[in-house]
Amino acid sequence: MSGLRASFHPPLIVHVDDDSALLDLVGIVISRRRPYRCVSCEDGREALDVCLECDPALLITDLARPGLNGYELIDRVRAEDRLVALPILVLSAVAPSETPFELLTDRPIRLMRKPFLPRELLAVVDSMLGTFNLPP
Repeated sequence: MSGLRASFHPPLIVHVDDDSALLDLVGIVISRRRPYRCVSCEDGREALDVCLECDPALLITDLARPGLNGYELIDRVRAEDRLVALPILVLSAVAPSETPFELLTDRPIRLMRKPFLPRELLAVVDSMLGTFNLPP
C-alpha cells in the first residue's frame, strides 16, 4: 500500500462525576480494558466544554452534583445540533423509581445504578458504542 495507512482513533468517552474515586475507577476500567479513550471531568461545565470541543462517542454522567447537574448537562448537550444524538449513560445512586424519567425518555439514554461491577459497565458501554464480543 503506497502511502496508505489505516488510522484508528479509539472512541472518546467523556465521564463526569463529583466523586473522584469513581472518576478514577471508571477511567481505569474503560481505558485499560478497551480501546477507548476516557476524559474525566469533575463538573458539568467542564464536561460540556469537552463535549463541544471533541465530539465524543459517549457521555457518562451522574445526576446529582453541585453546579451544572446531570439533568442540566443533558439539556445543554441536547441543545447542541451536533450533539443531539450523543449516547448518554447515566450512572446514578438514585433508584430508577426516584428518577424523573420524563426528563430522559425521548433521548438515547441508559440508566445504570451505582454501585456496579466493572464488567457490567463495560457491557453497557460496549453496547452503546456498538462494540460487541470483546472480552471483559
